[in-house]
Amino acid sequence: MLRENLAFGVVLGNFEIAYPAYQSSPSDLAVDYAHNDYPQAAAETGLAGVALIVCALALFFRTTFRNLSRRLESGRGWIQLGVTLGCCGLGLAVKPS
Repeated sequence: MLRENLAFGVVLGNFEIAYPAYQSSPSDLAVDYAHNDYPQAAAETGLAGVALIVCALALFFRTTFRNLSRRLESGRGWIQLGVTLGCCGLGLAVKPS
């Protein structure tokens, strides 16, 4: 799907509509989302969206870990670190099938 729609993908929210053309075996079951958010986001947004996602993640990590040792001297710094690690955990979470 991404290979054929490399620049901008199939547009956000259109995975369910575009997927039947790429199904490997015929089925009556409707597939409304991929079982992994990252490949689905890449298929829906193309390289432009992937670049934006990577930039957003880089900005998130850069601002989070900048001057971390200085910020950990206060209680607020530890809370910020905990929130960051929680966000990282959510980013790695797997959806149930």
